[in-house]
Amino acid sequence: MLNKKSIVITASSLTGVLVALCLLNTWAGNHVFSVDYFVLQAKLFFVIPGFVFTSVIFKEISSFANGWSYFILPANRIEKMVAYWLLTTVVYIIFSLSILIISSLIISGLVSLLFEPTFFVFNPLNFQFQELIVHYLVLQSVYFLGAISFQRNHFFITTLFVLLVLGFLVLFSILGFRLIFGDWSIFLNADTVSPEFFEQIKLWIKVIYYGLLAPFFLLMSYLRFKEKEI
Repeated sequence: MLNKKSIVITASSLTGVLVALCLLNTWAGNHVFSVDYFVLQAKLFFVIPGFVFTSVIFKEISSFANGWSYFILPANRIEKMVAYWLLTTVVYIIFSLSILIISSLIISGLVSLLFEPTFFVFNPLNFQFQELIVHYLVLQSVYFLGAISFQRNHFFITTLFVLLVLGFLVLFSILGFRLIFGDWSIFLNADTVSPEFFEQIKLWIKVIYYGLLAPFFLLMSYLRFKEKEI
């Protein structure tokens, strides 16, 4: 079960760190508050804790005793999966964005008190957070699978796995390109390949990333969860 006290302490600590960083940046920047700096930090404070939270959401099934009591709860596996997925996506997004809005108000008050009058209220709709949220929903599914698959150190192992897969894909793409086109002269002579070729590649990458990646990892999560339950 989730420890509400731990969540409150963690959220308060992260808010304190974000406020301190913005105040230090304001002090170092001739006492001028930087909205861009806050938005950059807000993106980091939104994504990384979300992945960490997702990575530990299934910590009950990492031990035999807790896993046994969790699996006998009066809910089927789909209900359990959907409940935790909603908790780490919809609920987390609403909660974290609310924290960022509150943090911006605290920072505005402190900057106005310590440096110069400033009024800033963080609005996710004004800072392209919609795209970041979409990326979070896609990549969160990877950490969701890692939370079920690994016994411990879920976040670090999943991150390492993602980096290794990305490295493999880059290497595979380079070798595949070399085998298909023979050399790199295609990049030196734009007339050899039509722009539509690269547009098609970009289209397929977007289809796979935005449309197929999250459903694939969620399906794998369900199968892995079913395997552990049995």
